[in-house]
Amino acid sequence: MPELPKVLAMLLVLFISLIPSAEAFDGGDAVALLLGVIISVVGVCACIAKVCSVRSAFTVLIANTVKTSA
Repeated sequence: MPELPKVLAMLLVLFISLIPSAEAFDGGDAVALLLGVIISVVGVCACIAKVCSVRSAFTVLIANTVKTSA
């Protein structure tokens, strides 16, 4: 997992590189692009958090089952 910050940094650079292409449009298009990027990143983070919480709860359940059966 140490490469996760590198991946996030690369994604940030990718999204930032998309912003200058919006200069040909008006300000509303740039705001819509930024809003879409922000909502997408928050959605991905929410999905990752959900998966982690389910795995954590499952691990605790398994650990409690092993303790009681031993």
